Amino acid sequence: ELSPNARPHWAAKARATKAYRELAWAVTKDALGRSKPMWNEATARATFYFAKAGRRDRGNMQAMLKPAFDGMVDAGLMVDDENLVELPPVKMVDAKRPRVEIEVWEGVTSG
Repeated sequence: ELSPNARPHWAAKARATKAYRELAWAVTKDALGRSKPMWNEATARATFYFAKAGRRDRGNMQAMLKPAFDGMVDAGLMVDDENLVELPPVKMVDAKRPRVEIEVWEGVTSG
């Protein structure tokens, strides 16, 4: 539903966006514990684990991550995602556990 190529009803897309943003907020809050970095600059790399091998557009994969980055900002990891460098996503296959893993670190790097 979050893919730019998907054509869900606007309400379904809004629910999916909200749920993904809230999940990212919760996971980030848990990872931060009591600390509150509020980084000014950060770099992120997402690894998408798909159930099956296939052709996937990296640009669409990148676009699906916006709610996750917004949730990380909401949780206090970054001041804003304006200075977030998003490295190209990595595609992997895990038939038993499809998922998205996002690594984020402070500072701007090229990978």
